Amino acid sequence: MLKTVRIENFRGFSDLTLDGLERVNLLAGSNGAGKTAVLEALFLHVGAHNPELGMRINIFRGLTAFKAELDDLFVPLFHRYALDPAVEIASKDAQGIERSLTIRLVESSLAALGPSNGNDRPDSLSTAISPREVRFEYADSLGKRTISNGWLMAEGLRVQAGKPWGGQALFLATRYHSPAEDAQRFSELAVQLRQQPLVETLKLIEPRLSSLGVQAMGNMALIYGDIGLGRLIPVDLMGQGASRLLSILLAIVSQQASVVLIDEVENGLHYSVMSKVWRAIAQAARASDVQVFATTHSWECICAAHEAFTSDSLYDFRLHRLEWANGDIRAVSLDQEMLDTAIKAGLEVR
Repeated sequence: MLKTVRIENFRGFSDLTLDGLERVNLLAGSNGAGKTAVLEALFLHVGAHNPELGMRINIFRGLTAFKAELDDLFVPLFHRYALDPAVEIASKDAQGIERSLTIRLVESSLAALGPSNGNDRPDSLSTAISPREVRFEYADSLGKRTISNGWLMAEGLRVQAGKPWGGQALFLATRYHSPAEDAQRFSELAVQLRQQPLVETLKLIEPRLSSLGVQAMGNMALIYGDIGLGRLIPVDLMGQGASRLLSILLAIVSQQASVVLIDEVENGLHYSVMSKVWRAIAQAARASDVQVFATTHSWECICAAHEAFTSDSLYDFRLHRLEWANGDIRAVSLDQEMLDTAIKAGLEVR
């Protein structure tokens, strides 16, 4: 579990440090303070072997149309669009292990590589349509070092990926939702007969729900539920709240991730159920040994999280507020006592 993260020269951050990280972390702050950017930095850091993630976070933001240049995909990752200095994302976990990811855009080395030898490397400079390549350099205090490269080819981004360091992050974006991915995660859970707790939690949103299952619709598998209508209906037709909560819980309990990133966690969820939603998130994260990072604009969401963790025997929650100071962005972390005081005094912590 990560305890400290430092982000340098990434998006709007010249140098941002998040410390005191807990099992569940909630990021608050005004528009443009960089809440989503923190999630993106963590997504890249945990997946430090795979340059393709740099393109995926653009898709999560709804940016899918680009010119045929690698710069269009990766230059926006760099602070003020300047390629020097490089992006640096570093962390220290609960065991004291330090990890770092350095991202660079450099002149393409394809010409010097020669013909393909059967790996994932593109086989010819003539198929590259950008003079640059993106390079992910990973290092940790255990002595592991990997370099992963990405080239923009006529057929799309091609990568030569290093070996993962053991972590994986799942990103639940505001603008991107995949019912097919949810169905796959649910199927894996159902095989282990672990789906019933999801049904009980989803009753917070849809009290009529009695069961969930995966059914084929054309060439796509979807999660269907029984709410007493005499037939099953897709969960996505039960409302945004039901599908959103199901996606969150599936990401946490699927055992595919060590970190789950949730942008605008309160989307589609009524404030009156948020305290129970946070209890469900906390229980699932602890049971699956997953660390959660979420963002919010909602005062009610923050209060509900504090209430949920205060009523529990374990307060493994931290609020981190991003704010502007002297032309840069800093993070102020509030522990249980500080947040309790702020809420009672009506202080602005969003």
